[in-house]
Amino acid sequence: MPSLQRLLSRTEEDGDCLIWKATLNHNGYPTIRFSQKTWNVRTVIGLHYGKSKRKGDVYTTICKNKLCLAEGHMRAVSRKVLAEKMDKSYASNPVRAAKISESSRKRGKLSVEKANLIRLSHDTQKALAERYGVSKRVVWEIKRGIRWKDYKSNFWGGL
Repeated sequence: MPSLQRLLSRTEEDGDCLIWKATLNHNGYPTIRFSQKTWNVRTVIGLHYGKSKRKGDVYTTICKNKLCLAEGHMRAVSRKVLAEKMDKSYASNPVRAAKISESSRKRGKLSVEKANLIRLSHDTQKALAERYGVSKRVVWEIKRGIRWKDYKSNFWGGL
């Protein structure tokens, strides 16, 4: 396991945060490789700091900076707590939801026009599913407003 000094030599002070300046994983979190395995740097540093965590817990920061490795900013939380926190602060943002929908719609079988035709049609779900090459579940979710939400008609007056 790399020493604490070696890990901290790859950080830079920014206020009271220690910002990681080396390799990052695909999600932008600090990572290192040793013993032919990729490790989250926060996990390794947490072990060096003597921070306890239960099996299945992950280290996160209270400063919300995913590059921060400061001892006072780290805490261990369960994945469930982290997911709930992220859902409230990140995933429920309507602007972000619209951007995600826009990018995923480019890969889908349907277009906005087809989704609107499905929404307004009085045909059966089976007939619509066969016509547009999607499942009956997709047709049902479009009609219920679960899929293909119209983010342009929100109370902000559009995005």
